[in-house]
Amino acid sequence: MVSFRSSKNQAAHLIKQKLALNTPRHGNQKDGLIHGQATADRYAQALKNVSDWMKSNNLLDGLTNITSNQAQAYLDERTEQIMQKTLNTERRALETVLNAKIPAVRSLISSTNKHKGYEPNQVHLIMTRMKEHNTLATQIAQASGVRAHELLTLRESHEREASTHREWSKERFAGRENQYIYTVKGKGGLIREVSIPEHLHQQLQSVRLEKPRIMIDRGIKYESFYTVGGGQAWSKSFSTLSKKELGWSDGAHALRHNYARARMEELQSRGYNYYHARKIISQEMGHFRGDITEIYLK
Repeated sequence: MVSFRSSKNQAAHLIKQKLALNTPRHGNQKDGLIHGQATADRYAQALKNVSDWMKSNNLLDGLTNITSNQAQAYLDERTEQIMQKTLNTERRALETVLNAKIPAVRSLISSTNKHKGYEPNQVHLIMTRMKEHNTLATQIAQASGVRAHELLTLRESHEREASTHREWSKERFAGRENQYIYTVKGKGGLIREVSIPEHLHQQLQSVRLEKPRIMIDRGIKYESFYTVGGGQAWSKSFSTLSKKELGWSDGAHALRHNYARARMEELQSRGYNYYHARKIISQEMGHFRGDITEIYLK
């Protein structure tokens, strides 16, 4: 049933049903109710954000009818937008609505943002200590902006088409020459094209498997067609070596910051204005929103 209530009113309605302000929290932590006004206010804002997201994704059944899968998809997107404390609040608010536990998710936004990415020489230094399959993964992530788990899903474009429910710009990968187009499967099951330089394409083909192997990353199964690093194992290796070689780590996800900034420079050098370029980059990175791209460009 389509809901015509505003996001704010939907959130307020749900919070009102869960309020138990005159009941002490002590001894009632597991009753699924909200015992403090401050918590109620935080949850109301969180649920308004969820409702806005549902509407933007044409999920019009209303916040009351949100499913566990939809809640998880929302939180997965938010990992690239908000810090851990806020992410935890939004997860707990959704748990209150669903009356069920939701697996914890980790924010990809640093609480300090001290470094916001790596210089090319710093990435090279990290790679000198890596195993061959993780070195290749790092090079591909730097060149194409793919996420850690997406490295496990690489396929050549003639083997799998991009998702058809999105309208893809023909200007993606503008200015990039001697590139090969692959596809990856990202958040929400979105399949998108990514551009990989010829020399990395050749390296990938040299480690192509005769039969795909099943890789399990964070409890999810992936069918991988190449002997290339990816997922949590690669991310952990990158962070560990970054700390050893540089004394700090922004994590492998920071390579997406590198990609966004490099692409902005490339596109603007070809005459694209900032906002046009940002829209193109948002599609290349698989989130379709300029405000998220802005996070990577800072």
